[in-house]
Amino acid sequence: KSDILLSKTPIATVRSHSEQLSGVNFRNISNSLEVIEMVKILLNDSYIADIKQSKKWALQIMHYHLWFALKFFLHGRFQDALKIIKAINQVTGFNQTLLALIEWLPNRWQIYIGKQNFSLPIN
Repeated sequence: KSDILLSKTPIATVRSHSEQLSGVNFRNISNSLEVIEMVKILLNDSYIADIKQSKKWALQIMHYHLWFALKFFLHGRFQDALKIIKAINQVTGFNQTLLALIEWLPNRWQIYIGKQNFSLPIN
């Protein structure tokens, strides 16, 4: 509703800690389910539904929670993974959210490499 300013000048830093969502969600699915429910409520709001980019915004949030579900699945927590996947499916759809996750993976890989100082072996 008003002008915005885009700038390349950094105005914030990111701090990692043990209670951030990526760590908390992996220990307890309730945070993911709460966020998914909030996105559902917001998408059903008439004002937000009229915003052209609202679906893209929702997919951006939901693909992180699909990532958590995949991590649960890989650690044998199948029931937790299914709860999150079912909730995501009701809000943004599993297939669309999976596509958003796949599009995001190259960025995630770069973050992982940066944190781990990891490089792929070259044959």
